[in-house]
Amino acid sequence: MRRPVGHYVVIALFTGLALSALNQVRQGLLRETSTPVTLVMLHVLTGALSTAVAFGVYQRARWTTGVIAAWGIAAAGMVVLLEPILALGSDARSGLLGGAAVIAAIAFCAAWYVRRDSRQSRQ
Repeated sequence: MRRPVGHYVVIALFTGLALSALNQVRQGLLRETSTPVTLVMLHVLTGALSTAVAFGVYQRARWTTGVIAAWGIAAAGMVVLLEPILALGSDARSGLLGGAAVIAAIAFCAAWYVRRDSRQSRQ
């Protein structure tokens, strides 16, 4: 059975997110940046989850929607936590909350798409 184009879009999106998180972890571990350890650990978490999402979508695994939800919570939470982790100040809060909302929307749309495709492929 051929995969819809949307599969490749979701796989590419989450693969890119995984590579970006891996790069952030690499920079943090090699001390190329002054990234706090807490933020490096959050990048490890989001990178692992986005890798699992890409793999799950490719495999058409049933557990993928749950991992997408976990990624959305972790990534949105990480963005919200940037204020205290990086001591950004309260003036950054509205931008961070907006970013977290966009991440949550992306996670919701991806989970909806994967779940819809999962139901269609079982019929």
